[in-house]
Amino acid sequence: ETLPEVLERIYNRQWDSVKGIIYRDANKKIVMTEHRPLIKDLDKLPYPNLDLLNMEAYFQRSPLDLSMAAMFSKRRISLITERGCPHNCTFCVHIGMSCLDLSKIYKTEIKGPFVRFNSARYVVDLIKYLRIKYAIDFVSFMDENFLSNPKRVLEICDLLEEEGLTKVIHWGCLGDVACAKYDLLQRMKDCGNTYVSYGGESASAKILKSIGKEWQENLGLSPILVVCGEDNGKNSYLLGRNGKRILTDRTIKSGGFIYNEKLYEITEYEAALLVG
Repeated sequence: ETLPEVLERIYNRQWDSVKGIIYRDANKKIVMTEHRPLIKDLDKLPYPNLDLLNMEAYFQRSPLDLSMAAMFSKRRISLITERGCPHNCTFCVHIGMSCLDLSKIYKTEIKGPFVRFNSARYVVDLIKYLRIKYAIDFVSFMDENFLSNPKRVLEICDLLEEEGLTKVIHWGCLGDVACAKYDLLQRMKDCGNTYVSYGGESASAKILKSIGKEWQENLGLSPILVVCGEDNGKNSYLLGRNGKRILTDRTIKSGGFIYNEKLYEITEYEAALLVG
């Protein structure tokens, strides 16, 4: 809703009437307009008009090295079917997708949901449409935390199976360890999932607390290790924080954790060498 209003005023530059933007006025002063209410029903949003893009060029560069199916896919596509996240990790990108984000931006309490979802029916109908129109063979769900609504995940699995899409499309997603239940993962795998990328971030309780992820500390290391041991499990870790220094508190070796509580400071150049 915001962008069309911005485009309508691109010439007269009457930005003050557009909710939810920050602009610089004629006196070079930075002005933040009133917040725009979040869209409650995401199913009202139209499908993206991909005809505006060169999809063949997109597909040529679409393989992703998170699973064999993603790596060797010919026509992979990324989708976002969720806005926001039930958690509030300090290192993560927060761009006004939830009432919590908006409350911090506007420094006042704004009521509303922490996270919003497209319905399972909308998601599967979109995948079916993209399969028919573009012959996609892999879907990467780029939702911040696809697993945060297990009921919806199971509904998506059921509908993918019902529509016969599990035979022609594989998929992957992002998630957190707290939601990684074996029965859920097995159902996902049965319905075409080939990877879940988890945000383990750290094996250190101190680091988890410092980034607002202390809720994961109570899980212990075993769930992370079990999940990482699954064929479709990937785990990501923090190498840097706050843009000032690079911190590491563990080493990954032979599929397990070796770590201590000490923080090692290294330069950005050394970090670049470390991650290749």
